[in-house]
Amino acid sequence: MFYVEAGAGDPLVLVMGFGIGPKLAIIALFTFFPIVVNTVDGLGSVDREYIRMMLTLDASRWSIFRRVEFPAALPLIFSGARIGATYAAIGAVFGEWAGSNAGLGYEMLQAQGQLETSRVFAAVLLVTLIAIVLFALVTLVERLMIPWARAGPAGRRSLKE
Repeated sequence: MFYVEAGAGDPLVLVMGFGIGPKLAIIALFTFFPIVVNTVDGLGSVDREYIRMMLTLDASRWSIFRRVEFPAALPLIFSGARIGATYAAIGAVFGEWAGSNAGLGYEMLQAQGQLETSRVFAAVLLVTLIAIVLFALVTLVERLMIPWARAGPAGRRSLKE
């Protein structure tokens, strides 16, 4: 009788095959919760006075969301996206461990089996660099999309700049 050790992504591989599908599903699972939790926190932290003002102006629910809640939540949404971007690189490696014949996760498994520690550390370094680049890209998009988030009180620039 054969013994096969089951990994975290094995059920996904059984359902979706060995293509890119299970890897994308694992990445989505890794990034889902940081983004959703920060989005819910952002939507919950909207100043109620703005919503009351919009209600006195007879604004619809959609208009309140579009003009007040969503713009106010964007900084926290991007905060979750930055966390999710770093988790995405790790999730991709786990997805490749589940079943693939290429990629950094596959190379790490092969190097570990051959006791080539330097290759494993090189792959870890590459994953770290990819995560840093993804983090920087999300930060750049955030700065371009919501420049008001960096302004301090009364529209002044904060001392962090």
